[in-house]
Formats: sequence, C-alpha cells, structure tokens
Amino acid sequence: MTSSTQDVASRVGVLEANTSDDASLQRMASQAVVCINAVGPFRFHGRQVVRACIEAGCSYLDICGEPEFIEAVAYEYDDLARERGVHVASACGFDSVPVDVGNALVVKAFPPRCCCSVETYIELRSGPSGAALHFPTYASAVHGLGSVQELRRLRTAAAAKRKEREGERVGKSAFPVPMRAAGSYAEDVGMYVIPFIGADASVVKRTELANGFMPSSRVYMCLPSRYRFLQFALYGSLFKGLAKYAVGRRLLLSYPRVFCPIVSMEGPTSAQLRETSFKVTLVGSGFEGDEPVRGKEGERERPDKRVRLEISGPEPGYLTCSICIVSAARVLVRGELSGKAGGVHTPAGLLLTDEAGKETSFVHLMKQRGIVFDWVPVS
Repeated sequence: MTSSTQDVASRVGVLEANTSDDASLQRMASQAVVCINAVGPFRFHGRQVVRACIEAGCSYLDICGEPEFIEAVAYEYDDLARERGVHVASACGFDSVPVDVGNALVVKAFPPRCCCSVETYIELRSGPSGAALHFPTYASAVHGLGSVQELRRLRTAAAAKRKEREGERVGKSAFPVPMRAAGSYAEDVGMYVIPFIGADASVVKRTELANGFMPSSRVYMCLPSRYRFLQFALYGSLFKGLAKYAVGRRLLLSYPRVFCPIVSMEGPTSAQLRETSFKVTLVGSGFEGDEPVRGKEGERERPDKRVRLEISGPEPGYLTCSICIVSAARVLVRGELSGKAGGVHTPAGLLLTDEAGKETSFVHLMKQRGIVFDWVPVS
C-alpha cells in the first residue's frame, strides 16, 4: 500500500476476501451495503462475487468491460437479484457509463419513441508521454475475443428467455442509420472511425430493450488519420486472428508488447494520467413532434430534429472510471434507489432515475468530479 492508501485503510478499516474462497466473499458482502468489484479479468474473478453479494443482500457494481461476463451475469443472476431485491450493475466505469448514460440522455431529449438514431463517437486523447494499456485490460480483451462463439450462444439463449418472459416485440426506429464502414470519415467529429468492439454497444442495447424501444444506435472509435486507421487495422487483424486459437492466445499473453506496443505491466505513469483525456460525442436524430416513430420510410417525413451531447473528462481507465463508479455507489449508499426493483441493470437503467422516474444525483455527482456534459447547439 502507498502511504495515502494506508491512511485511508486505518480510518475506514479493511475487509479481506479472496475470489477463490466463497466463505470470505460471504463475510465481506454481509458487512457491506455496496460492493465495488474492480478485480479482473472478470470472467475468472467475477461470478463468485456477484453471487455472494446477491445472497447477502449487498448491492453490486463493477467496472467490467467484457461483453460476455456482463451479459452472462444478466442471464444467470437477474431472476435471483429480482427475487432478493438486490441491485446489480456491471460496466459502471468508463466502460460504459459515458456511452450508456449519454445515449439515454439523448433519447430523453426527444418526445417518447421519437428518437430515430444515436451515433456515438469515442475519442481518446493522449499527451506527450503517450498512452499505456494495463496488462489486465489487455488480457481481458484476449480472452474476450477468444470466446466469440460462447458470446453468440449466450445472446441466442438470452433473446429466447427475454421473448418468453416479455412476449411483445420491442419497438424499433423507422429510420435506422447503417453502420459506418471501418476507416470511413465522420463529418460530425472530423475524424476517421471504426465500429467499437467493446461492451458499450451491447450495454446500450440492453438499456433500450428494458425501455421497450430501440433507436438505431451505433458506437464508433475515432482515429485521427488514415495512417492510424491502417496501423490499427493491421494490429487488430493480427490480434483477432490469434485470439481465436489457444496457441495464439498464449502468444498474445506471453509477448503482449509485440502485438500491442502500449501494453504496460505497471499501468500508466503519473504523467500519462495527467495528460490523457477522453471525449464522447453523441448525435441524435429524430422528430420534434410527439407522434411515435413507427412504420415504413415514406409514411412520414424525414427526421426534423438533431441534438448533440459531448461528454468529456480526464484519463478514462483510472480517473474517469473511478469517478463514475464511486458516483454510482454514492447514489446507492444515499438510499436514492431504495424503492427501485432489484435485478441486473445497466448503468443508465439503474442509476439515472429512481422508482418514480425522478432524476437521481448520479450525473450531478460526476459533474462535481470533473466529468463535463455539454449540450452543443446543432444547426
């Protein structure tokens, strides 16, 4: 521990638990109101913590960005969490609070069911000291890309379960936007983009399914030049190809800097933390009026309203991540969601409003700690 960490520990106390010891997890969860899980890869260290928290009646939050784990928790533990009245939410760090919450706010800027599409652009900005990707995050990506087939089977099973439970089809936008091709130029942000393969898109989809209406939502990673795109495409193709096979995964994990030069065993330096920032731009399109968006194109005029929300803040992997999940925990500790039904939620689904639909302090708390939410006028 650092001296500052030791000082905090001496004042608030420390509960020790091990993910390989269920009894220790139960003791920890039984003494807590909210558990923040930051131990990954979550596919190896997550389920047992979720289970312990639900059984102990302790709210659970994590910073996971692994789509398979996030969706598996929803599939496997939602019924139990509902039964016990426990709040569970994954992806409450930089993955996927800015994108999920931002998407929900953009949709809310339109009359009900009148938002047709939301295009989201994620931009990461590093400074003179460069960027660093901590090895555990890299390892999570390796294992995630190695289990694509398992994720597809999980999504098929989850869709069947949802259809059996809810029956009715979810409404969809009458004016969907196509996915932009990798390497295409997006005028909204003045950068080249690639479809984002992280958890954000699937988290947003779960939020929309829970709300009963799905605008056409697309999430992209921004790259400043064609050269960066070609560089990213080269490394990405090699990475993805190797991750499919056990021997390839061993190579990726044994020689990380060969396949991803910014991987670091120590994590980012103090200078990198100071110099790095992010910006998430969300552009929504829809109708100003209050008529629901349904039917085939041609039955109505084209969308007549656009909104733009820009969310920005400090270094995403540690600083913004901490701000997001601590703000989420404070909402729960304050009792703002005490009347809200238990279950496995998305960040936006759980944290933006209480059981009566009243806004919580979640966005306000993030703003206090340096996350900027800026509504930009659109001509």
